[in-house]
Amino acid sequence: MSEKARAIVQQLPAGPQINLFATRLRQWLMADLKAAEDAPDFTESRAKALFRAMDVLDDPTRHSFERLLDNEANLRLLLHDLLVQSELAENDEVVALAATSGASESEAKPAEWLSLLTAAMAWKREYPVGQLDPASPPGEHSPAGQVVRNAAQLIRAQVVRSATERDKLLRRLSQPVATPVNPDDAPSLDEMAESAPGVADPQFYRPPIPVRYPEYTDELDDVEPVENLPTLPTRGAEIRITEDDLVEAPPSWQQQPALRVDPPAPERMPEIRITRDQVPAPPPPSPLPRSGVILPQSAQGMSPQARPNMLAGLLERFGANQEMTSTRLRVIVQTHPDGPGMQALQVSVSCRGIRSTVAGTTNRNGHFLCELPVPVGKGLTYDVEVTWPRETGGETEEKSITIHNERTEFELPFYLNSYKS
Repeated sequence: MSEKARAIVQQLPAGPQINLFATRLRQWLMADLKAAEDAPDFTESRAKALFRAMDVLDDPTRHSFERLLDNEANLRLLLHDLLVQSELAENDEVVALAATSGASESEAKPAEWLSLLTAAMAWKREYPVGQLDPASPPGEHSPAGQVVRNAAQLIRAQVVRSATERDKLLRRLSQPVATPVNPDDAPSLDEMAESAPGVADPQFYRPPIPVRYPEYTDELDDVEPVENLPTLPTRGAEIRITEDDLVEAPPSWQQQPALRVDPPAPERMPEIRITRDQVPAPPPPSPLPRSGVILPQSAQGMSPQARPNMLAGLLERFGANQEMTSTRLRVIVQTHPDGPGMQALQVSVSCRGIRSTVAGTTNRNGHFLCELPVPVGKGLTYDVEVTWPRETGGETEEKSITIHNERTEFELPFYLNSYKS
């Protein structure tokens, strides 16, 4: 913190004197920086337009800066930073201007701080402030652009300053400025000897009383002799160990005869015989779980010996010498293509000329899988019927598909939406 800038700020006792000094300082700067008589005045509105044209200061930051100026403490910090960064505190005319403004008691209007800050930065770079035109804003790295950018940075520094830092700077700013001491005015040793003695002690002064700690007292320092001391031990006869004493005696368990314990004789138990009556009969085998593949079965109403199955019917149709194989057919029933499957719908697969059929219901995914016989090297056409739910009409839709042994699985889709349409 600059001592000269702090001295100038301390000469201004209140907010009116600060505004008066700022107004006079702005007028002095404008008169000093005016390049020509016909140059336009650099007013507050012109400074706002210049900041907005160069896009160096947005409106929210400018509004926050204007709200800070309502407090006198913020005005003092702003004025101090302005005098330090623009180096105006080193000018004697500015110091005299602050002295006259601090002694004045006249009321002053709020100062135009935006134009003042810009003019102060222009004074530091010796740039004529009348040439700053918002209609043709200067470049960012030009001398005029650096003037406007430095003024915007000073405004932004006031806005982003925290309350703790602001209080710390205000306390340092309120401290009195130390007056420089002239070495010639210092008293010599002879003058110090003739000076008045030091200040006597006051009447109520008493010397400090020494503290007596309870851990040590003079009364307990005397140690009395201890009576009835214990007798000292006397030396006895020597202990000698001979070779006879080193002979090891047998342990006590070796000196006694060993005890013999005979185990009892084994006792033979009666024979164990298991007859067929004692063996439980094995449980009947559990039925195998149903698989997803439905094999062809014959028509209902006939005995297994009398009714021919689908394979026998095909052999009767194509001849006994015809080689047969099997292929899977997957029936897919959905509400619409790639939609959810319809569960528990009746599906029937039959072949023309053969009485046997394959029937069942769809699973939770809407699929019905069956394995059908086909002749090798030939195609065979099957008729597939799907019975739709009762709420949709309960009608039966029939499709035909030709399968062969060149593929292991065929798919036949049924869609409810296409059937309704």
